[in-house]
Formats: sequence, structure tokens, C-alpha cells
Amino acid sequence: MRGKIPWDKEYPGRYTLTEWEIDPARSVLLILDMQRAYVDPACGVGKVLKQGYPDVYNYYYRRLSQTALPNIFKLRDFFRQHGLEVFYTRLGPQLPHGET
Repeated sequence: MRGKIPWDKEYPGRYTLTEWEIDPARSVLLILDMQRAYVDPACGVGKVLKQGYPDVYNYYYRRLSQTALPNIFKLRDFFRQHGLEVFYTRLGPQLPHGET
């Protein structure tokens, strides 16, 4: 069973991936570094960016919330619905309050 994930609408003049085809026998979803230190703007990298690089902070968390996380959730949900494996990883030490 191959599965197709509708992805994005076409944009004239640029390459767009409109759907993904997943071959379950050869596929696993690997989600990297989505721990609190990178996703929660109140801790980890968020505190540093907000204090020293407010423009980068605004861009990063806007893209994260509007683009990256919804797409990760869309892929994760597809894999779970089809009984496919999802792996989560994180790199480096992490303290209880979310900082690395």
C-alpha cells in the first residue's frame, strides 16, 4: 500500500510539491530537535533570540508556528493513521527547565 499526502497548492513560476507518495515498506518519519528548548519561545533559544535578535525571534517563531509545526503534525498524523513508524530524536543535554 502506497499512500499519498496532499501537500501544497501549485505556485506559478516555481517548483511546488503538491503531494508526497509514501512507500510504507521503505519509510519512517524522523522528527528532529522538536524539544521545548527550540519550540517554546519562553525558554532555550527563544530567550536568547528575543533579547538579542528580536527580528530573528519574530521570524523564527512565526515560521515555526505557521509552517514547520503544522507540516510536522500533518506528516506525523499521516504516518500514525497508516500504522507507520515515527521516531523522535534530540541532540545534546537538556535541563529540566528546557534549556540546553
